[in-house]
Amino acid sequence: MKRKITAYFLILIFVTAFLVGLSSYIITNHFYATRLKESMLTEINLLEKDSLFKEGDYETLVKKYAPTLNTRITLISNNGTVIYDSFKKIIESHANRPEFIAAKKNGTAFVERPSETTKETMYYAAKLSQNGTIIRFSRPKANVDETLLQIILPIILCILVSVIAAFVLSFWFSHSMIRPLSKIKEHMRENTGSLAISPLNTGSLHAEVLELACAYNDLIAKLNYQMEEIEKLQNIRSDFVANVSHELKTPLTSIRGFVETLKNGAIYKEDVAMRFLNIIDIEANRLQSLISDILFLSKIEKMEMDMDKELFSLTNLTTEIIEIITPQATERNITIYFTPNQDILMWADASKIKQLILNLLSNAIKYNKDCGKIFVQESRLDERHVTIAISDNGIGMDKEDLERIFERFYCVDKGRSQKNGGTGLGLSIVKHIANLYDGKVNVESEPGKGSAFTVTLCVDGDGKKED
Repeated sequence: MKRKITAYFLILIFVTAFLVGLSSYIITNHFYATRLKESMLTEINLLEKDSLFKEGDYETLVKKYAPTLNTRITLISNNGTVIYDSFKKIIESHANRPEFIAAKKNGTAFVERPSETTKETMYYAAKLSQNGTIIRFSRPKANVDETLLQIILPIILCILVSVIAAFVLSFWFSHSMIRPLSKIKEHMRENTGSLAISPLNTGSLHAEVLELACAYNDLIAKLNYQMEEIEKLQNIRSDFVANVSHELKTPLTSIRGFVETLKNGAIYKEDVAMRFLNIIDIEANRLQSLISDILFLSKIEKMEMDMDKELFSLTNLTTEIIEIITPQATERNITIYFTPNQDILMWADASKIKQLILNLLSNAIKYNKDCGKIFVQESRLDERHVTIAISDNGIGMDKEDLERIFERFYCVDKGRSQKNGGTGLGLSIVKHIANLYDGKVNVESEPGKGSAFTVTLCVDGDGKKED
């Protein structure tokens, strides 16, 4: 039995080592190819922004960048004719090259294939510029393979060392595992034929059995927890799919109903047709808003941190948002008060912060009363923290609503939300944007007296970037 267990362990070790080595190579190769693609497209963007490219001085441009970037640069016209190439002066049409075709169709392309000129396997990155010219970079795959080899060799060495260590450990483990069973076997052999069997000394066995049982129970506890988490995620996914289906079905049913009515003759009644078309337009806009919010929420939920940052004035951004949303507030004689005490600078994605403020202001208008008031305040707590506070004197919320308002598709007043084109995702988006900046959202509300939302974000400002 000892030999079998040792053999099983060895087979497991070698299979695991093989799979680890293979997966390491695949993952590393994919990682480098992805990074190379990003790098080459970034370099193409750099070249495209150069004034020489805009002036059409392609020869000077290519001579400037080709040696620096250590890459072959090819400029191709929209019909496939090569305008300039850093490798050859005269070159045939590239209209049938895969990267040329893909770039014309998708805007950018990244292809691995043998070169028509050198027969060497190359990586090609191409981009369709605004003036119609295709910018193509190419680099030998051999360079990447050399880099991968430098990484894979230490990994293989580590795997070999691990295999040897695992072999020694497996031998020791199989011995220690068989020893208690051997004692039982020996005890039975010694007592074969005896009229009175002496009790087995379990002193040396008890701790090992107990340890195994504890490890097994720990494993069960972890598996049960994971199953609960999986079930919870499945329930969340099911609820989300059901809610999305319902929210999409409502406007689609309305649109199809009015279209069917128009087809059945209502289109010839101008006043009725115009009213139906206006309703269809409203439902279509609602559908578009819903899909946009779902896609945006799905995107930020996958992000662990925001990389698209820039230095901007939060004060100026808020002023612009208020100007955009003021007509919506004016329709109900709602006044927005915003008197900044200082110009607050911050490093963040301005578009996401704009979405956060816009969602809060939209809710403050939707759930306000006619001739109501909205107050906007912003302040910098310290070098890394900014607060955005938006309050109103509208309808307010009950305590049970406060516990659920950040859930997807939850609406305090369903009728009012649909009437104003709400999707039920606005506050969920606000929460996820705040989480993206290690922030939090606090809300205080009382029915009939209004609501106050305070968002605290962890961002740098005053001209300083985050570490």
